[in-house]
Order: sequence, then C-alpha cells, then structure tokens
Amino acid sequence: MATLGGFGNFPSAGVSISGWAVAALQIAAGAVLAGVASLKARAEFQSGYVTSLANRPPFDVQLALDLVDGKTGYLLRPAGAASLTPAMFRERLRQIRSTHSGENPARIGE
Repeated sequence: MATLGGFGNFPSAGVSISGWAVAALQIAAGAVLAGVASLKARAEFQSGYVTSLANRPPFDVQLALDLVDGKTGYLLRPAGAASLTPAMFRERLRQIRSTHSGENPARIGE
C-alpha cells in the first residue's frame, strides 16, 4: 500500500492507494488511449490516408491509402505504390522533415 501526501514514516492525511487500484487505473488509462487511437485510425482511413507513428513505417501498411508523415502531414508514399523498405522510409522522412519542419498541411486533421 502506497501513501500519497505523507513524509517519511510519519502518518498524514494523505490518500492511501493499494497496488491493485494503481494497476486498475493503468489498465483503464490504456483502454482509453487505445480507444482514442482507434478513432483516429478510423477517421484517417475514411479520409483516405494513414499516418506513420513513432518515426517507423507501419507494420500493416495499407497500400490502397496514402501514407503521410504524422508530424508534418506530407506524403511519404502515394496510394497504390509499393510498400517502403525501412531504409526508404527513413530517408523520405528525413528529407521531408529537414525541408518542411514544423509544417502541418490542412489535410491532416480535416
């Protein structure tokens, strides 16, 4: 049992939280984040594109959709083109971000 608000071994009016409560809160937070990610992915799909995440190519590349950089919104691979190798992905990402750092075209977020 962890005590929040206490100092050392002295009792306080802090809130006591058991390990099970902390685990339950973490699971709930994970479920909320997964739901948000799912809604975002669905909205992107309906708009005709997918975004790259964490500077890595997606594992389930949907070749029928444009692949855009999630940070800048610029096109990495057009719909219908062959899947990018990891080296090609990193190079295109580097080129786009060095040329268009911080930009976010209107298409993303529509």
